[in-house]
Amino acid sequence: MAETVRMLNEDGARLFREFVERARKGSTESAPWHLLTDEATSAPLDFAAEVELRAFASRVEFGRYLADAFKHVERRRLSREAGMWNWLALRYFDQLCPPNGAGARKLLATGHYVLEGRFAHNRYYRHLVRAAWYAMALHGTEGEILLTSAGKPTPGIGQWGEISEQLAGYQDILGSRTAMVVAAKLFLDDARTTKRGAASPDGPGSVRRLSTVLRQLAMTHDLRTAEPAEVVVMLPGEFEAFRGGPKPPRKRSLLRRLIGADDARQ
Repeated sequence: MAETVRMLNEDGARLFREFVERARKGSTESAPWHLLTDEATSAPLDFAAEVELRAFASRVEFGRYLADAFKHVERRRLSREAGMWNWLALRYFDQLCPPNGAGARKLLATGHYVLEGRFAHNRYYRHLVRAAWYAMALHGTEGEILLTSAGKPTPGIGQWGEISEQLAGYQDILGSRTAMVVAAKLFLDDARTTKRGAASPDGPGSVRRLSTVLRQLAMTHDLRTAEPAEVVVMLPGEFEAFRGGPKPPRKRSLLRRLIGADDARQ
């Protein structure tokens, strides 16, 4: 059943934030659903929109649903509607942070659920509901790379990992279709799941390294107009394994190198 989307006002956002912070400390209380409709904590939007409380199998499915539900509203206008994103985060909170049998939840940082203050990219990009919508509304299929989880199909809608952080955390990359196509070509397999090693924090050719290299390339190339195939070719050799070429040699530990040197001397 569809319901009209509203927005949490300052009091509603404050109470929602306090609930999230208690839940992060182990509280097993139910989500404060009354904030969604209470006139003291919520208000109508100045445009019409409806959503359904339904189950989503993945962040990609969730993002597609939101992009379709709000396709009649200007993207830039929606992007800064903090009260609406907070309302939606509360509405879908049991899917973002499902309670276990004892009622406890595993939460990320508060900013993944509650937006505060004026628009700022360095805060807004982590909001789980807004991020899912933005990826699909801006990039469509190419935006799927922003909503993946390392090494497996993304379970649920409350995930946030290295790929999301490294690609969404920089405006020049997040806004570039070319960057999304390149990242998807490198890190997604034919089943649209993440290749092994893509999210390694220090591995060669990882998404963290791609983020660094793309920002370097952006100093001399326009990532908004560059062809993805051209960018892939410009990437250094450490990305060869993800491009489909031979895998780079694995680094041996210092102990193994010493053992090898001893063997060579015998």
